[in-house]
Amino acid sequence: MYNIGIIGSGLQADRRAQAIMETQIGNLRKIASIDKDSLNKLGNKYNVATTSSWKEVVIDNEINVIIICTPPHLHFEIASCALENGKHVLCEKPLTKELEDAKAIKRISLDCGKKIMCGFNHRHHPAMLKAHEILTSGVIGRPITGRAVYGICGREECENEWRSNTKFVSGGQLMEQGIHAIDLFRWYMGEFDSLSSQVSTQVFPIEPLEDTAVVLLHGENGKTATLHSSITQWINKFRFELYCTKGYFEITGLGGSYDSEKLKIGFRRPNDPFQETITEYRGRDKSWINEWVYFINNIENKADFEMGNVDDAIQNMYIVEKAYLSSNEQRRIQLDKIFMKEKVEKIVRPRYIWFKGEICKWEEAKIHVWSELATRGANVFEGIRCYRQKDGKYAILCLKEHLDRLEQSAKLMYIENPYDFQEIKSGIIGLIEKMKGYGHLYIRPTVYVEDGRYGNLYGDAVNDAYIVCVPVDRDKNIKNGIKCCISTYRRSDDMTFSPLIKAGAAYQAFRIPAIEAKALGYDDAIFLNNLNFVSETTAASIFMVKDNLIITPPLNAGILDSITRKNIISLAHSKNISVIERNITRVELYTADEIFIAGTLCEITPVLQIDKTIIGGGEVGQITKSMIDTYIGICEGNIKDEWGWLEYVE
Repeated sequence: MYNIGIIGSGLQADRRAQAIMETQIGNLRKIASIDKDSLNKLGNKYNVATTSSWKEVVIDNEINVIIICTPPHLHFEIASCALENGKHVLCEKPLTKELEDAKAIKRISLDCGKKIMCGFNHRHHPAMLKAHEILTSGVIGRPITGRAVYGICGREECENEWRSNTKFVSGGQLMEQGIHAIDLFRWYMGEFDSLSSQVSTQVFPIEPLEDTAVVLLHGENGKTATLHSSITQWINKFRFELYCTKGYFEITGLGGSYDSEKLKIGFRRPNDPFQETITEYRGRDKSWINEWVYFINNIENKADFEMGNVDDAIQNMYIVEKAYLSSNEQRRIQLDKIFMKEKVEKIVRPRYIWFKGEICKWEEAKIHVWSELATRGANVFEGIRCYRQKDGKYAILCLKEHLDRLEQSAKLMYIENPYDFQEIKSGIIGLIEKMKGYGHLYIRPTVYVEDGRYGNLYGDAVNDAYIVCVPVDRDKNIKNGIKCCISTYRRSDDMTFSPLIKAGAAYQAFRIPAIEAKALGYDDAIFLNNLNFVSETTAASIFMVKDNLIITPPLNAGILDSITRKNIISLAHSKNISVIERNITRVELYTADEIFIAGTLCEITPVLQIDKTIIGGGEVGQITKSMIDTYIGICEGNIKDEWGWLEYVE
């Protein structure tokens, strides 16, 4: 039995709740909404518990299915949190407010192993299903032309509704309603190559959103489809026509205020007269029930969604966005047919960046090619991890320590930081707010020389800063382990470039060894210092376990004063494991019982092979495993943070 939680209390939530009750598939356990009146009404109607907190529903261990019926601006945060808490999700269209968020949802769903379906309920109308069956059978031939008219009656003061507020939606009539027709065109006709469009605001004061839209889709072999979607039709109206090589079908009405649902089929065979049949589906709209049954059956059977899947949701949003672009630029736009089927990237490019003291759009952050940053790599930076907890809150790992080290690096590099601690911290928190719902985050504040001549005095340059915040997955190597080789390159020391400085230019010395290691089939390279003692890898501190002792190189071995390294040492002491800081030879690595590396991105990662030598029988050792489990448990809020590592973002 599936226990269901509904987020939202409007018309769509009512329809979803009714479908659950009528089919008796699943147990509606709780409804969440901030609208007290509609929430109480819905709770009383279906005799179900209510709450004002959607997070309470999402983290409820008894609930395993979430239905999202909120305005689009909340879809991403709620859906991602639900998936990460082990729930299957049915979300109203559009899947998210922003296209990049929709692509991120696909990544999160795959990572969590939970299904998400987008509510394109029109595919589930009886007339639509029958028409698709007839088209697939081939009796009316190949699709040539499609036409659709879809709109609602405009209402006075519609500008005051949430659908007319750009904070809540990413588009007007085309995105909120016309997208259904685009989904149907793709379902019946396949993908399209290009489009032309005209969207405008003619009657209602809702600019920059549109109240009317006309879209012309072009496909191979002369295939076309035309959509008119508007709230200026003065009646609720739906008409969908598809003309094929041997016949056609026409669907009018959706039930309720759109009039009864009718399917007209016309076709002819050679030497036979033209034939036409009309089927009327009386009664109310059955699509909500059909869609709910389809959703649960596919979850039950562990089947992929053929309708309403994430790829469809992404492609539909993509086409709508291209329609807006076509109208704005008054030109025909080419479409990518495989847009939604691209391999999901591990790191999704964010929409925002903190740049020169304020949050701006990603594409607006620009630095001149002749800056000291571009020409000589004059910058210092930090890498900071931010963990999303099960309750949806975010916790930054060792924020103060990282920002203190950033300031230290800046001083040692003679780069004066124009922003104080609180300004950088506020920028970080502001970006986290923009990235809520993306899961764990990686944050990189960078202070750089923008304008200044090489070798000028400390105070002569013009310096600035930026902060990047991107989603980041946990490296699979934490479970699988990695292979390392001893690099032929040496780690620099205080007499060349101090390891205490975390500078972009310094990391170029790690780039070549890392590339060479991977070319040889290894995951990372281990540096020796000028005295032939082990220092660190290209991006992490190194630890070896011998006779139940943890041994790690000292700071004077030419290593970064790693914050993660300090945390590991503290964690080991709490487990009554002795930690010795001393020089280590490469031969000692070969004979170690266990080896692991530690850093911001790699967290704690086991090393199972050094050069050609297998470490610990090729299995993750018990001490390493214990350290990983505890470290991750603390970072994700499952184990008490005794050291105050985490700073929560409220």
